[in-house]
Amino acid sequence: MVFQGKLRQWVCGLSLILTLAVNALASTGIMNGVTTGEISDQFDVFLIPAGYVFSIWGIIYLGLIAFTVFQARSVHRNDEELDRIGSWFIASNLLNAVWIVLFHYGLFLLTLPVIALLLYTLVRIILILEPGTTIGPTPRLWLTHLPFGVYLGWVTVATVANAVQTLDAAGYTGTPFSAETWALILYGAIVLISWFFSFRSANLPHALVVVWALIGITVADSGNTLIAGAAWVAVGLVVIGYVLAYALRSRHAGPVVV
Repeated sequence: MVFQGKLRQWVCGLSLILTLAVNALASTGIMNGVTTGEISDQFDVFLIPAGYVFSIWGIIYLGLIAFTVFQARSVHRNDEELDRIGSWFIASNLLNAVWIVLFHYGLFLLTLPVIALLLYTLVRIILILEPGTTIGPTPRLWLTHLPFGVYLGWVTVATVANAVQTLDAAGYTGTPFSAETWALILYGAIVLISWFFSFRSANLPHALVVVWALIGITVADSGNTLIAGAAWVAVGLVVIGYVLAYALRSRHAGPVVV
């Protein structure tokens, strides 16, 4: 279903309110008597960032609130680009809420396809917001590219971390590979995804959040020299990828999201 005009404005707002309400129930421990962080701490696995890294959710939700207010203005009622984003944004809000409920009630195997779909919705939004749709550091740029770049950057890493947790919950021990080998494989996946968006849209918020999350992993896995060291290598590769993408785009007329 495509949500357009006033309907899009209302449903975007209501779906975000639902997501914020579910998140509040989860973070306060009301949902199933446990917080999201407490559940995450039950998993003794690699590739989970240190606890402080999850504070990024505050920035994400503030950005989504700002976007929702922006798109709700009467001047944006018949905005074609926002109409194209709207349905994906609504879907992302619903998937976010569903993931929280599944995670809190221990349905870990179901969380993986949900977060994968969430990642897909954010990818669709970012691809709609290609450089060239917005020129210069305008309010529209800050209220579209920035919040969704941050959100996608976090969900990129969170999807990989969720996969590790799901496999652990299913009793998979990593055979035939060691934990270190799996870490290298998954770091590679994160770097490749980051490079894709760096070269596709030069979205700096996405790259910065991936770096933030990877540094958090080095803190959490500091006891394992190989895994922590590999995370630092991944940080360097993400930065190099963005710098190269920025340099290439600077040679052309198209704007760069910085």
